[in-house]
Amino acid sequence: DAYKICIDRSYFYLGKMSISSRSNRSKLRHIFRLLDWKYMDADCFIQNNKKVQIDTTKQLCYEFSLKSLILGSDLVSQFVIPWHYAEPNKLKDIIGDEMNEAILHPRIRDNNIEVFKANFSQIQSIYLSHD
Repeated sequence: DAYKICIDRSYFYLGKMSISSRSNRSKLRHIFRLLDWKYMDADCFIQNNKKVQIDTTKQLCYEFSLKSLILGSDLVSQFVIPWHYAEPNKLKDIIGDEMNEAILHPRIRDNNIEVFKANFSQIQSIYLSHD
């Protein structure tokens, strides 16, 4: 399931996944992902960027607000950025990957916000071929 939420003129997708607990296979735990699309360069998430500081504060507020709606579940925050891979044709089945946490600006890293580099060519291909 995926839920589209509009907050402050920004759209977020809350995706729900069920995974098995390692200790008890019959027990399912829900993980929600709070995705905030950012049309910014990756360097903005490494350096001390004012816009990213503001966006991080907003993301934390959204996360705090949504946690009350999904009690007993986990919430993962992500900034999703378009990424142009050098050889996108070799990555047809890969939608993207996370930026290395070690290089992220401490404000993002310390608040456990992931930065996901979405394979722009793959997303564009899917978008353009969709009815």
